[in-house]
Amino acid sequence: MATTALVATASVAAADVTFSGYGRFGVKYSGSVAGKDAVVGAITAAEVTALAALTGSNTSTADASIDATEMAAFTAATVAAQLVYDATLAAGLDPTTAAANLAFAAAAEEAAAAGKAAVAAIASDTLITSRMHLVINASTESDSGVTFGAMVKVQQDDGNTNAFKAARFYAKSGGLELAVGNIYGAIDSTPGLYAGTVGLTGLGFANVVSNFADMSHSSTGAGSAGTKEAAEVIYSMGDYGFHVSTDGTDTEYGASATMSGWTVAVTGSDTDVATNAEWVATVGGKIGGVALGLATGEAVNGNSSSTVSAKFDVAAATSVTVFYNDDEANTVDDKSYGIGFSHGLGGGTSLNGGIVSVNDRTSADFGVKFNF
Repeated sequence: MATTALVATASVAAADVTFSGYGRFGVKYSGSVAGKDAVVGAITAAEVTALAALTGSNTSTADASIDATEMAAFTAATVAAQLVYDATLAAGLDPTTAAANLAFAAAAEEAAAAGKAAVAAIASDTLITSRMHLVINASTESDSGVTFGAMVKVQQDDGNTNAFKAARFYAKSGGLELAVGNIYGAIDSTPGLYAGTVGLTGLGFANVVSNFADMSHSSTGAGSAGTKEAAEVIYSMGDYGFHVSTDGTDTEYGASATMSGWTVAVTGSDTDVATNAEWVATVGGKIGGVALGLATGEAVNGNSSSTVSAKFDVAAATSVTVFYNDDEANTVDDKSYGIGFSHGLGGGTSLNGGIVSVNDRTSADFGVKFNF
């Protein structure tokens, strides 16, 4: 709904305050995770024998993995082998033995690259989940046709206390918009980034290839507004869009184009943070009655994540969404997948539910969502 401001100065043509948002409640199940020691992938009998000889461990050729202590010795052996090889060459001696050690070092490093970190055990749980999300947007238009405004949110999740979050201030005219404060961020605004989201709550959003490692707008805190240097410029011209954002340290930039019903977008960042998204690319469109999405991205440390998704109607008021994701940043299993549904009840309300397997952990939810 919208209300007209009680006081307006002579320099403005109109002023509006609008309220919008959504509420949801239901149940959410989180599956258990078994604890695991740090291990490496399967190694050959020759590598195990070499490990035993160089480290004095009791590892036998029957073992397919080594524990954390043995892994440390394994790594130390590779460094020692490299030093031996370098010293032998520098002295002009026969490098045969050193070369063998170097070959072992390469094999050890390859085995270590297949490693997985230790994972703590997590018990399963089923709880009530809820959210109230309210958006308040206040804007006014100058005599010259420029709209100035500010937007704040109030969000309460699962019984926590709510409060106003940092505001996003903006000025826009035509297809150009300038904003400061709790900005949206170019990467998080990539068209098609959230394609494949399932369930009532998103169930971990494993479909989002940026892993939220960017300067996205915050509904629960200050977001980039906390830097007091955040700003962004958004420009749209017909089927083309451009977005540049900065928080004073990093800069994100993006472009998108829509052709024959398909949207292609590319966004990137100059960030130096190892786990942050360095670039993201998406493609989305429809074939018949099926909306298809493809998204891929890479972090500064080289970990990549890719998602394919589809959404289609199975009845007049019911749609189904599926996704499959491969994320190298996952600690247990790179592969994640999920399926969800939404059934409209009319009046902006719907039943929503889904089930996913993310990082080898199963979660599910079900409940009602209502927009206002």
